[in-house]
Amino acid sequence: MEAPDARPAPSPSSSGPIQVAPGARIGRYVLEGELGRGGMGAVFRARDLDLGRAVAVKVVLGGKVGGSARERLLIEARATARLQHEGIVAVHEVGEADGLPYLVMDLIEGRTLWEVAGERRPPPRRAAEIVRDVARALDHAHGHGVVHRDLKPQNVMIDGAGRPHVVDFGLARLVDARTRLTMTGQLLGTPQFIAPEQARGEPGAIGLAVDVHALGALLYWCLLGRPPFEGETALEVVRRALVDDPVAPRAVDATVHPDLETIALRCLEKEPARRYPSAAAVAGELDRFLAGEPIVARPAGRLARVRRLARRHPARLAVLVLGLVFVVAVGTGLTGHAVATARARDDAASVLRRDTLEQAREDAEQAWATFEALRVAGGGPAPPRAAPPARAPRHRAQGGAAGPAG
Repeated sequence: MEAPDARPAPSPSSSGPIQVAPGARIGRYVLEGELGRGGMGAVFRARDLDLGRAVAVKVVLGGKVGGSARERLLIEARATARLQHEGIVAVHEVGEADGLPYLVMDLIEGRTLWEVAGERRPPPRRAAEIVRDVARALDHAHGHGVVHRDLKPQNVMIDGAGRPHVVDFGLARLVDARTRLTMTGQLLGTPQFIAPEQARGEPGAIGLAVDVHALGALLYWCLLGRPPFEGETALEVVRRALVDDPVAPRAVDATVHPDLETIALRCLEKEPARRYPSAAAVAGELDRFLAGEPIVARPAGRLARVRRLARRHPARLAVLVLGLVFVVAVGTGLTGHAVATARARDDAASVLRRDTLEQAREDAEQAWATFEALRVAGGGPAPPRAAPPARAPRHRAQGGAAGPAG
C-alpha cells in the first residue's frame, strides 16, 4: 500500500459549501450512504469516480471544521501510513474540498464490535479470538511507533468473515513526534473505556499501556455487553475510572470463564506497571486460553486488593483498620477472661488435690494409731514401724487392722 497523500487536494470551484449528505461529491468521491458518526465527523460509503471502487470517506462535521480538525485528520493519515496490517484499516488519501477536510480509507463491509457484542455476547472462544486479533494489530502499530489512544468497540469493525479491523487513529500518538496536538489537562479518549492516566489528563504518562488497558475494556465488553465503567454523566464515569475497580465479570455472570475474567482484569489494572507489558503479551495469553493451556496471570489475591484499597481509599482503609483493632481488642479481652477463668479452675483443682492428699495422710495416721491400740490390748509383738504410703492409705490401714483378728 502506498502512503496516503497528506497534501490538501485543490478545492474545486463551487457556489457554496458542500452539503455532507448522500449524493454529495467531495473531490472525486460521491457519497452514497452514512456508515457511522462520531464526535468530530461522520463516515460515508462512497464511490471513487476515477478508479470505480467503493471506499469509506470520513468528513469533519460542519461545526467542527477548524485547525484542530484538519490536524487530527493529518495525524490519522500519517499514523496509518506507517502501518500495513490486515487488522488495521488502510488510509489512502487525505484532502480538502471547499474548506471541508476529508479522509479516504478502505471500506469494511460489516458492523462494529459495539453493535455485535451489544446485541448478543459472543461465546468465550469467539471473544478471545476477536480481542487476540485486535491485540496483534495493536502490537504491529506499537512496533511502528503508533499508539491508538482511543480503542473502543465502536472503533473495531467486524467484517463479513468475522475478522476484526481497527479504525479511527484520529487520537493516535506518534511515539517519536516532537509536537503534540493535545494540551496538558485535556481529556483524551472515551470516558467509558478510558485508562486512569488518560482520565488524569497526563499526556506524558500516556504510552503503550493505554492500549493494553483498552484491550481489557474490549474483552470486558465482549464478556458482559457493557463497558467497565458506567455513570449518569461523563464526569461520574471518569471519577469511577480513576478510583473504582471494575466489577468482576463473574460477579455479574457466573458463566464467564475464569481465565477470561483474569485476563480482562489484569489489562484493566489502575497502575500501568501491573498490566500486561505489551499488546503482544495479551495476544499470547489469549492464545494460551484458546489452546487450553494455563494462562500466566493469576487472579488478584486478598493482599493485592487491600493494597489497592490503601492506595485509592486511605480514609476508608483507616476506618476498616480501626474497626479491626476494636474487634481484636474486644476479642483479646474475651480471650483473656477465658484464660483467667481456666487458670482459676486449674488452681482450684490443684488445691482440691492437695487437700485430699493431706486428708488421706491423716486417715492413715489414724488407722495406724488404732492398730497400735489393738496390738497393745492383745499383747502381740510390736511390728517394725514403717511410714505409711502417700497414696491409698486406707487400703494399707485396713489390711493391718484385719491381720491380728485372724
